Amino acid sequence: MPGQVLVAAAGRITVTTELADGTIKLFRLDDPKVGLYVPPHAWHTMQYSHSAVQLVMASANYSEEDYIRKYEDFKRIWSPNK
Repeated sequence: MPGQVLVAAAGRITVTTELADGTIKLFRLDDPKVGLYVPPHAWHTMQYSHSAVQLVMASANYSEEDYIRKYEDFKRIWSPNK
């Protein structure tokens, strides 16, 4: 799973991240000069303003197999209390 940098090229994007240890943080992206690094193994959700355009830079080519789509699977796989 690659790390990613998210940028709001236009509009506003609210990003909520959760690390495997349960740390949750909220970020507001609204400046195209500012990016947010999302590390591998971090769950993240995004909310977009009507005019939002997102740019994503990843450390590897896209592969569907690299992504976990269900939150329950994320918790099961990456929970430190397995």
